[in-house]
Amino acid sequence: MGISVHVLHQAPIGILTNRFRSLDFLNGHTVQKLDRRRWHRGEKTSHDLQCIFIGKTGYGKSTTINSIIGKELFATDATRSCTKELYCADFMLRDGEEDFFSLGDLPGVGESVAADREYLGWYRDFLAKTDCVVYLLRADQRDYSIDCQLFDSLLKESRGRVVIGLNYCDKVEPVNRRSPFMPTAEQERNISLKVQEAANCFSVDPARIIPFSAAEGWNLDRLMMAVARVISHEL
Repeated sequence: MGISVHVLHQAPIGILTNRFRSLDFLNGHTVQKLDRRRWHRGEKTSHDLQCIFIGKTGYGKSTTINSIIGKELFATDATRSCTKELYCADFMLRDGEEDFFSLGDLPGVGESVAADREYLGWYRDFLAKTDCVVYLLRADQRDYSIDCQLFDSLLKESRGRVVIGLNYCDKVEPVNRRSPFMPTAEQERNISLKVQEAANCFSVDPARIIPFSAAEGWNLDRLMMAVARVISHEL
């Protein structure tokens, strides 16, 4: 089945690079015209740099993209999946040109066996057109077994294009009420332990796992720096 794409937001890339200076290299960038980057937009064709966010339902993919773009455009719900198709926020790289840097939100896995089977097919199709994958985990979860299965199934051969984001670090014990959020020394130790645990599970360098909080905006700069490194390597 084909991938149904819905563009929820379109803006100049400068809107995003003003928020994240690590993406400055995208201003005015000319995308290499590879077949895997070609998208049909009505009667027009674009060549896009794609960054998609994947992971289990409830891991904060939509919330993360909302925090990155600074707008509440992607539907969120703490208890159920709101994403049933691919939704994107697109940023035009050059004035008057139809090439974009696109942030995509794919459906979460873990809802049901039937849904997972359909979604995994979408994932495989879309991965072939993607320059960077942000795989999200929850810092407050205990079991990564489903994540490891999904990771090995989809991303084992493309680890170089993957950033692992450890979301919900504000929920790591002992929870504090600082505003703006900043982890305590004890939280930092426990977050570091979760990073190491995930690194062991996924057999990746701990430096590839970025702890952050989408809801609190903590460490989003570091997450986007990791995305920028992957994207720049793929150019």
